[in-house]
Amino acid sequence: MATVVTAHAGRLWCYRARAEADLYEERVFADGVTPGPDAPYTVRAWHCSLDHQCNARTPACCLAQPGDLAAEAPPAR
Repeated sequence: MATVVTAHAGRLWCYRARAEADLYEERVFADGVTPGPDAPYTVRAWHCSLDHQCNARTPACCLAQPGDLAAEAPPAR
């Protein structure tokens, strides 16, 4: 059975809440893989520390699903 771990992934600025928040990700480790910093994993979902106050609003936060994350901005020329 796969192991699911929630880990701190960094900090971000939330424009909706106008506040800084911690970013967490749900990491799925394959069956037989011991979770650790060098172990391979797949990110199942992201959420932030403002989940309860922010995700109760509509529309849903862009961190609700990994596929919904905006692409990185192109480098400045």
